[in-house]
Amino acid sequence: MAKRPPKSTRSKRRRAPIVSAVHHSSMAAPALLEASLKAADFWDHLHASLAESKQSAEDFRILIKPDMGHFSASSTLGTDPVLVEHLIDLLAAEGFSQVAVADGLDEADMWLDNREVMILADLVGYRFVTPAGHSYDILNLSEDLEEAPFPAGNTLANSQLSTHWLEADFRINFAKNKTDEADGFALGLRNLMHILPLRARHYHYYLRLRPEEVASSLLRYAPADFTIIDAYQSNHGSQGSRHHNPIDTHTFIASSDVLLADWVGALKMG
Repeated sequence: MAKRPPKSTRSKRRRAPIVSAVHHSSMAAPALLEASLKAADFWDHLHASLAESKQSAEDFRILIKPDMGHFSASSTLGTDPVLVEHLIDLLAAEGFSQVAVADGLDEADMWLDNREVMILADLVGYRFVTPAGHSYDILNLSEDLEEAPFPAGNTLANSQLSTHWLEADFRINFAKNKTDEADGFALGLRNLMHILPLRARHYHYYLRLRPEEVASSLLRYAPADFTIIDAYQSNHGSQGSRHHNPIDTHTFIASSDVLLADWVGALKMG
């Protein structure tokens, strides 16, 4: 397959962003996810991007970036793999067959075994084939790096990103709803920052650089096309990003604008 230009160099149709926050105490998670996507005009955004690309749905490459911050298969620290696979089945039903799941290495890989992206995905419940029989790849966003489109003088100038992210035609940021001891909450924008490839993430992107400038650079030059926050079962408490502490909230938040999604998530958290 011929290499495509990075997404940031291709034209992008501007659509007015909206945000949906769909809650239902008795609806199953997959059905509630579908309702949230519909309310946030997800399918309109996706088909508009397809039309702009002038490709067929079969050739259109979609990348899903879930939060894989799990430490066990039953953990609520990351996006539920069942929901990610359900999303893949929904996309396949619309004719989109080139869908992959991707995440980068996290800092736990520096002091724990079995944190490679492929191994971790298997451990926490990704099965590489959906319940409807659609196969998908697990990709490592800390590999296959090339210079990213950050201009000279930018906080991330001369930084690299994975070609998996740069060349995807449509990027879905599928975050988890959880609290954080430092920032109060860790939602879509925090998940987006995990496309950055360096393993010593806290040092490079939170201490050596200013995290708000890093986030701003990603939003401008390497953004996601759509953000979903899995708040069906949230993770809360004083260490919500590190300690399994589930709470049933039966909600999904979705938007083409990650800041809108996070803003609503923060309001819902109080």
